This record gives sequence, structure tokens and C-alpha cells, in this order.
Amino acid sequence: MKDKSFDTPVIIDLDSGDDREVGSIREALSVLADEWPMGKGGPVHEEAKQSCEAALAGRMPVERARDAFSAAAWEAGVFISDIGRMSASPG
Repeated sequence: MKDKSFDTPVIIDLDSGDDREVGSIREALSVLADEWPMGKGGPVHEEAKQSCEAALAGRMPVERARDAFSAAAWEAGVFISDIGRMSASPG
């Protein structure tokens, strides 16, 4: 299945000290499966995984899966932003 990009990345912090931009369904699935903080799973995390899998298979809109990933990140306390980085405004 072909990867699908989010319109706007979800920015998270997995305790590395650096913000991480998650910009696609495959990347979100990888984070949810392999990098998620221990003990921070649960129903919202599981729903995010299922939503990403459904979006990858074309059974759900990509942005709906993105919203589910954002909700899981919020619940786990790793959410930073989902509105993208703002460039410096012209001075």
C-alpha cells in the first residue's frame, strides 16, 4: 500500500528533547507501534492505529486518521502542535 501524507504534520515530543514532525500515515503507524511511550497506550492509542491502518487501505480519509493520531498524542502527553510551524512574519 502506498503511503499517504498529512496536509499538515503533527508535531510531537517523544522525550528526546527534539520536536518530531509526523507527516504521513506510515510514519504515524511506526511511531504508534515502535516509539510510543511505555504505559501510554489505551483505547485512544488503539483507535489511532486502527484509523491509520484504515486510511492506508483507503477505507478512511487521511485527515481523519491524522486527527486520531493527534488525539492519541494529546492523551499520551507528547502532543506539541498540529497546525504546522509558522514561518517568521515579514518585518
